[in-house]
Amino acid sequence: MPGPLASYRFRRRLLKLAALLAIAGAAGLVSVLFWNTGHSYETPLSTEPALFPEQQRNVRLSKAERSQALATAALFVKTAVVREHVAQSYALAHPKLRQGLSRAEWSTGEIPVQYYPVDAARWRLDFQYADELGLAVYVVPRAGADLRPMVFDMSMKPVDGAGGRHWLVSAWVPRFSSAGQTPPSSSERLAAVAPAPGRMAPLSTVWLLVPVFLVASVLLVPVGLYVRDRRRGRRAEREYAAALEERARAERGGT
Repeated sequence: MPGPLASYRFRRRLLKLAALLAIAGAAGLVSVLFWNTGHSYETPLSTEPALFPEQQRNVRLSKAERSQALATAALFVKTAVVREHVAQSYALAHPKLRQGLSRAEWSTGEIPVQYYPVDAARWRLDFQYADELGLAVYVVPRAGADLRPMVFDMSMKPVDGAGGRHWLVSAWVPRFSSAGQTPPSSSERLAAVAPAPGRMAPLSTVWLLVPVFLVASVLLVPVGLYVRDRRRGRRAEREYAAALEERARAERGGT
């Protein structure tokens, strides 16, 4: 009886299977030899001492320097960030932040500072090095702005001038690490930004009580109706009991 190799169809299928296995094996070999990125490289040993980046230390600023830096930061927020009287902020920006813009170009408002309609801001000092200050600035948007409160990181660098060393804003970067950010407990008042011209006055706090009155009225109406119905029911019961007693007396008197 002839075996399976005697069948032409079986031999053809066997050849196809062998060809597929050969192609798969070749592809695997190529991927291992040429596409493998998992080679390990040994780092040569060295007898030289290890180099570590120098850690900057916080320094204590003088009261005058601290006041000047915070005043500059507050005025920068009220001008460059809010885009009002932008020309005033040119002198508050460090050359690193100006990016080569002239005073005239800066005054157009097309500046590398993210806009935010600040209504009020608070700050926290993150670090104070000899050559850099870091502030975390919590800003609240103006009424009607479709924005949430945010935290910006402000960096300041010192420059030497005619009046001595003073601090200028070198960076203003939004912090996207968290949503619904809240001011830190150690924050202090930075600036109450003046309202924009033509802005409506804020609503009185009395209007904040309107929703409370509405909710209270919704809750009190059914309660009032329930109390009224209970009183009417009790009064009707008393009147009915009195009528029965009067009728019983009348029947006893008739007998």
